[in-house]
Amino acid sequence: MDDVASNQKPLLRLIDEELAEILLRRPGVRVSLACVNMYLSAEEELLLEQMDSERLGPEERPARITELCREKRRLKGFLST
Repeated sequence: MDDVASNQKPLLRLIDEELAEILLRRPGVRVSLACVNMYLSAEEELLLEQMDSERLGPEERPARITELCREKRRLKGFLST
């Protein structure tokens, strides 16, 4: 096994109870966001659903969002040139 593979943490997937808790809290999160005039776009809702279906854990979700944002910026830069 090489050094890179040995330093990687194993991916922890959400168990049923953890996923259920996230899904139960989401409407409250939407309400909280709406109180400050923030609303999730269809794309953001789709991303949340995708992360739920993949059972991404709390440490993987920010990485996925960062990856998506970087990809969008690269595409935006590519299209503007």
